[in-house]
Amino acid sequence: MNRNNPCCICGLALATQDSDSVQWARDIRALCKVENKTVLSDIGSVDGDTSPYNVVLSHYGPRRFSYRCSDSSGEFCYPFHATCWSVVDEIDHEGFSNGLDALFDIFESGHYVREVPRCLNWGQDLYLRDIVDEVPGRADLLKLTDPSIFFDPLQMQPSCFPRSTDIDTLLIGQTSALEARGLPSLPEEILVSIFCILDYADVLCLLATCKGLYRMNGRLPNSFWKSRFWIFNETAFASSIRPSSCSYKDWYFSITRALRRGPYRLNLLNRKRIWKIGLDLISTIRALSNPGRQLYGYNIVPPASFQGPTANCMATKYAFGACRQLKQVHVSFENRRSGSRLCDITPSYILISGRRLISGLTFRFSDGTIHDLGYVTKGNNEHTLQRVTPTIASKYLWLVCSHFGLEVTKTDSIGQTKLEYSTLTPENLIAITRWPTVDSTGVSISLDALRIVRISLENSQNIERLGLEGALWTLPYPEFSPVMHEEDIASLYQLQRQAFAPASYICIEPMNGHLITVIICSQLGLEAGIAGIRLCYSTGVEKSWGSVDNTASLAFFLAEGDSLTGVDVYKTGSIVRHLRFTTSYGRTSELMPQMSTQYGAHIKYTASGSFTGFCGCITNSAAGASSLKQLNCFGVIGATSEISFQPSPSAPANRSIASVPLLRELPLGGIRDHGEHRSRLEITKRVCSIQASILKQPSEYRRMGQVTGLLFRFENEDGKGYPELIGQWTNPGEICHLEEGEQILSLDISEMKPKCRIPSRQGLSQVDGMTVVTDRRRISWNRSTESGFVVELTAEQKGPMIREISWEFNAIFDRVKYN
Repeated sequence: MNRNNPCCICGLALATQDSDSVQWARDIRALCKVENKTVLSDIGSVDGDTSPYNVVLSHYGPRRFSYRCSDSSGEFCYPFHATCWSVVDEIDHEGFSNGLDALFDIFESGHYVREVPRCLNWGQDLYLRDIVDEVPGRADLLKLTDPSIFFDPLQMQPSCFPRSTDIDTLLIGQTSALEARGLPSLPEEILVSIFCILDYADVLCLLATCKGLYRMNGRLPNSFWKSRFWIFNETAFASSIRPSSCSYKDWYFSITRALRRGPYRLNLLNRKRIWKIGLDLISTIRALSNPGRQLYGYNIVPPASFQGPTANCMATKYAFGACRQLKQVHVSFENRRSGSRLCDITPSYILISGRRLISGLTFRFSDGTIHDLGYVTKGNNEHTLQRVTPTIASKYLWLVCSHFGLEVTKTDSIGQTKLEYSTLTPENLIAITRWPTVDSTGVSISLDALRIVRISLENSQNIERLGLEGALWTLPYPEFSPVMHEEDIASLYQLQRQAFAPASYICIEPMNGHLITVIICSQLGLEAGIAGIRLCYSTGVEKSWGSVDNTASLAFFLAEGDSLTGVDVYKTGSIVRHLRFTTSYGRTSELMPQMSTQYGAHIKYTASGSFTGFCGCITNSAAGASSLKQLNCFGVIGATSEISFQPSPSAPANRSIASVPLLRELPLGGIRDHGEHRSRLEITKRVCSIQASILKQPSEYRRMGQVTGLLFRFENEDGKGYPELIGQWTNPGEICHLEEGEQILSLDISEMKPKCRIPSRQGLSQVDGMTVVTDRRRISWNRSTESGFVVELTAEQKGPMIREISWEFNAIFDRVKYN
């Protein structure tokens, strides 16, 4: 089975004909473009040929096609399981047959997602959780979810039907508001008509509201049970597989019981899932076929288009997304009367899987001029909003967009709290921007067949004058003014012109307590850069920015009352390679991550007070590793007195690397994008306390409770302790205070293999637990003690003190030594 061959309808794999997969996964049909005509093939198969889809076309005979997963030329098709087509065709045979061109356009609008599931994503909800969460382990998903497997009607037991006592328990024994309003006095035919459009569970609740309705319990007519299989009702997907000998009532209870338990549960769940996808498809086809929906704008887009502020919803090649550019159109505002101002923007919408996305825009000016752009739907229907007569000129244009398209437009000073957009989830990142409209001269947009996927406002003033005001930000829109070097501002706008790449920020919030740790998260590889930043506070609160999973944690600790006043940024192009922090007490962190590559520029931010946050753009790696995130275009939040820029590379000093000799041992890095970090600690002063770093959430490579580092606090001349970390900092464990004169003699280290098997690094391991041996006791941290420690008193021992500890690590492995 080729995982790169997904069904364009259900998203599951298409199996080759010579595989041992189930038949429903091997029989395919395809939507093909031949001689500029859209043709639906007969049943065909998949093989290992370079054009693997072998199908038969009416009037054309047998043909071979390749999959359209990029802007490839030549003959191509969009394949799907023959069974999936049979299911969705039941919804509206005529609609699908007459809407093949619209269906092809829908598939053309999709972005090919190179992740699991490897499928074509045009913005629909594949409802995969309906079946994936039910499949145990690595079981064969295709075999267990065959939607073509039917079953005989189950012999219904009395317990399967609703009992009178089930409804009796819902009665309150008194006249309800429904009964007082006379609902039970309506003719029974009208009541049944009402019941037919409700789910059965809602009908039961309605029958239980009053005694007048309750008398209908047990004698609902056959027309009601037949309505359970109407297109939009709960068991519509099982209508065509009902045996003729089975009544609608019996078949309804057979299906609902089989959906709860039984050998055919997953088969029915998958059939129901495909039916829901079909409903989304036919709804979209009808929207595209609306005669009032027309494309407006000039197809010849000026060269200066998309050079101003741009909101782009398209995904990069390897990223999650649902938008793909098929055409560009433009409208100019330069012909309006002198003094005419933009007053209102009215969007036209299209519904995709219940998500309302903008397909076109209507611009209204104070002189009465109207400009339409994109797919604008004329007239009152469910895909357009009622137009409002403009009263005053607008000052700003607010835009909200996501991976799925442009979602909201509002004009003037409407606050973002009043903007209505789809639910924010990890899979649905929402971004917002605000553009000044005073000097706007035109608008350019990119579209697929469904919606606007990119929009740019052309402005008579230079974009550099906008600063970061015109950038796209993740919610909420910043109420402060971030500071960023002009070169990074230009790079940020360039990133956002190319793909959906909203900027984001993290604030240092005093309400969370005193900032005690800044943690840089990185995979440490040669091209890895920085994936995220964590801020830890004295109250135990922790805030994350970017990607912090499956990375190494490089920590810089601040003393009480200390604050961040400077940061050095070392970068290549827009990608941030290293950061170095300076505090108000004059302390400076090491380079994080350590120097592994040359860089192209060095920017230093210095605050007159202290920084209150950081900003930047975190994107997928351009190298194609979809799991690797990289920080681009770094900036700061807070009063800044100086920004210095050094374009030529100069290797910064890093005491950790310079003082550690090269080891002739198997390197920790070299796996995927993982490198290694070397930390070293010299013990020259009295140790006041030791605190273990404990992993409190399991990662891809490590288990919960493992020790990942040790934090030592030493005594200064003024009697105050300051922290020094060896290893990495994940989560705080319990602190053990050492007695006066107590000395550390050795370390006992328990090791284990990584959580996932790494065949190429058989000789390496990671730290599981750690025991610090002093001249008076043994102090142990391990998974069995959770975040606490265990003390074992021993007889007073003598021996040389530990003078130096080295801890090499990455997200997967550790190597600890001491002397």
